Amino acid sequence: GPSASMAAAAGGNGQKQSQERDPFLNVDATSPKAGSQSPTRGRPSTIGKPASESWNISPRAIAQSLKQLLDTPVPLAVAPQSRSSQVAAPRDPPPFLFSPEAPTTIGEILRKNDLGQYANVFAEQKLDTDTFLQLTPDEMKNLIPTVGDRKRLERIQKDLLQTKADFAMCENQVSQANTALLELRNLLHQEEQQAAGNQKTEEDCEDLESGCMEDPKEAREMKVRVNIDQLTDVNSVEQKFEAQLFFAGTVYGVGKSKQWWAYMQKKVLKRLSIENFSEGEERSPELSKKGDDLVWSWKIKGKFLEQMELRDFPHDRQELNVVLRLGIPHDRSKVKMTAHRDKSAAVLTACPIDNVWTLEKDIHMKEFLTDPGQYANRDQFQMLSAGIVAKRLSAYYLTNIVVPVCSFVFASFLSFAVPRDELADRASITLTMILTAVAYKFVCSSMTPAISYLTFLDKIVLVSWGFLFLIGLENMIAAVVIQEDRQEQYMVFGLLGLWVFALSYFAAKWVYLWLHDAVPANARKPRRHHGSSVTPV
Repeated sequence: GPSASMAAAAGGNGQKQSQERDPFLNVDATSPKAGSQSPTRGRPSTIGKPASESWNISPRAIAQSLKQLLDTPVPLAVAPQSRSSQVAAPRDPPPFLFSPEAPTTIGEILRKNDLGQYANVFAEQKLDTDTFLQLTPDEMKNLIPTVGDRKRLERIQKDLLQTKADFAMCENQVSQANTALLELRNLLHQEEQQAAGNQKTEEDCEDLESGCMEDPKEAREMKVRVNIDQLTDVNSVEQKFEAQLFFAGTVYGVGKSKQWWAYMQKKVLKRLSIENFSEGEERSPELSKKGDDLVWSWKIKGKFLEQMELRDFPHDRQELNVVLRLGIPHDRSKVKMTAHRDKSAAVLTACPIDNVWTLEKDIHMKEFLTDPGQYANRDQFQMLSAGIVAKRLSAYYLTNIVVPVCSFVFASFLSFAVPRDELADRASITLTMILTAVAYKFVCSSMTPAISYLTFLDKIVLVSWGFLFLIGLENMIAAVVIQEDRQEQYMVFGLLGLWVFALSYFAAKWVYLWLHDAVPANARKPRRHHGSSVTPV
């Protein structure tokens, strides 16, 4: 029959394949044994089962296959369109399709099965192998009038359809085995890496990234010094200042300890941060050995946030602080930060703000802990603030704002030289001064942030504005109510006396603030740092 003819056509190649074994699977990649009708007939379907169960893979075969996979650079998983040409041959491959001598065209199939007389009929109808598999019995009857030949072609068609389905199933099983072996290969790599990691010893910690050592048992003091190299800007409106600083911390007597080296590199340096850093260039700290000591250094350039106190503006002084934070809970940290005040200094190689601020040369440092209620777990972290005091030069504001505003009040007294019954002329002078004072008030507001309290300069402008309003009110009363010039004179001298008293108060306050600049900054009451309570370490 046709099946026997097809088997005979592929017999030579099938015998050769029966001696081969799949290198990745413990099964024979052979053609069907004699008497078997198809690769999958007579055995249950394996679709949907694990690859190891479908292909009966033994553990020994898996180990051998994995060894071959690890020794070859060719990946096991391939693209679906090229999988059949790169993966191992499936179990019991159909000889009709795998044999190089097997017929591939419909004409060859007809001639191999002694039906070559119909090859021209199929060629005239332009029927290929795929179209032949789709022919219906009625279409077959129109092509082949002889009943015997038609039945033989129907059997050939049925065998080809079954072979095609078997091959698709074999390819699916190969794909499942492919995936299973790839997963096993990945698991083996993970186990090897884990085993290699567990074999690390203390000698392997020369590599700083290993991190295999435990934390030191004894806590040490870490002395931190700060140099302020540059202070290029102090912005009162944004409440920021721009500076360049250099931090250096030293842990004495542990330079030869690999355990301390790993602890400093893996934990301390990676958890150092600047609490009030806003923007700019922030490099990573660098660790080095200096004799028997471990020294880390850190250079930072950028803008820093600072809550400025502006009640005495423009005669204020600001403590410009940079707050260093160690992100290890205080009770579990093996280093205790302390300020190295003797070696800290304000170098100030570049300071273009000398014409606006006067800077003290001493750096004021303070150690404190964060508020326990700041975090849900009530951990406290070590903080170290280092800053410099900057005193604002007030001459600019005195000459450009205070003197002009006060002169507006004196100029408004000129309205009393106009007869009191000429209210329009008097009011024009007073209202002009009021509008000018309002313009200066806007100028003062642009020099400070939107704060909820009045600065010293605000008080001077507002008091001047109030006196201008009182003078305008007096002009109206003099024109409507007062009948005698002597009564108006009493009012004018009263207003003038009040204004002189107000000026005296402001002058005394100005002198007091000027004298207060001589008080050292460390003698002042400590301030809170950015919402954190100052708790001594």
